[in-house]
Amino acid sequence: MEPAGTAGYDGVAVVTLSDEVPLRGLADLTWRLGDLLGAGATCLVVDISGLERLSSATLAALLRAQRTCRARGGRVVVRGANRRCCEVLARTGLSGFFDIEPAGRTSGWWRTAPTGSPS
Repeated sequence: MEPAGTAGYDGVAVVTLSDEVPLRGLADLTWRLGDLLGAGATCLVVDISGLERLSSATLAALLRAQRTCRARGGRVVVRGANRRCCEVLARTGLSGFFDIEPAGRTSGWWRTAPTGSPS
């Protein structure tokens, strides 16, 4: 999984994850997300459409990023989640931590994390 990211406008950063290139570990993803957040991003959009499944390392990095975004009044959007990834998020109880946009949805949010969800 190789993170590719771009800092956008208005504090929005987009990161694309893919199974094509193996990630060297949790530290790689955590550092990449940290770099984008350190550059001022408050909203992090993580496109996981290139992932077959979510690893525990990916979930841990997303949770760390969510804590940072929430402290800044922002959020993490998980975009392109396939059915398997949505099921993992629901089964682990983590779906309430993120805004989730499943694969195949082209407009609007499928499910948005409630404002009072745990951080």
